[in-house]
Formats: sequence, structure tokens, C-alpha cells
Amino acid sequence: MSRLPVMSGCTPADLQDMGMSHLFNLPSPGAGESLTLTPAEIANRNSPIVNRRTRQPRSKASRLPNDIRLSLNALLLEGRSYIEIIRWLSGCGFPGFNKVNVHNWRTTGFQRWLSDRRPEAAK
Repeated sequence: MSRLPVMSGCTPADLQDMGMSHLFNLPSPGAGESLTLTPAEIANRNSPIVNRRTRQPRSKASRLPNDIRLSLNALLLEGRSYIEIIRWLSGCGFPGFNKVNVHNWRTTGFQRWLSDRRPEAAK
């Protein structure tokens, strides 16, 4: 008989309701054996956490108009400082940005923009 996963406060019916019934069929390791799972068995490929490319950015910079966002990306690409970018955004009529806002955009939306434009540069 296979072992059921132990989840405090959850019955097997609860796990089934949560879409985790696949856990019932996990093999039970024998004496001296370790249980090795493949990545496909570990992750649910339909999970929004695994498939991050479909998730839209929600940062303050992502709500800027497209032309301003493209200029922001160009400034980041040039290596401009966050203070320069914040002053530029204020001058364009978008006050209220801080270093954290620009940094969050640099690590998310800007990186996505870079990866989307690299195939164009290769052509």
C-alpha cells in the first residue's frame, strides 16, 4: 500500500479537491532507497509559478505609456543611474518614482525586454 503524504489538517479527500490526487500514486521507497522524482513529477507545468512568461508585470513602471517605457529601457541599457532616471521620469510628468520602483523594473520588465529584443539583433 502506498504512503499518503502527510499534510497537517488535510484528508485524502481534501487533497483530491485541491487537485493533488497525483500524490496518492507516488512510490514508497524501500529500505535503504531514496525516492528520486523527475522535474516533471515535482512541478505542475500548468502552475503560474513555473510558467512565469505568461504573467504580466504589475510594477509601477509597467503602467507607464509604451513610449516612456521604451525610453526608460534605453536609459537602463545606457547604464544611467537610478537618480537620473527618476529625475527624467519626473520631468516627463511621472513623479513619485523611487529607486525601488526603478530597480524592480530593471530586474523584471527590463530583463524581459532585453530577452525579447535579442532575437532581433541576431537576424
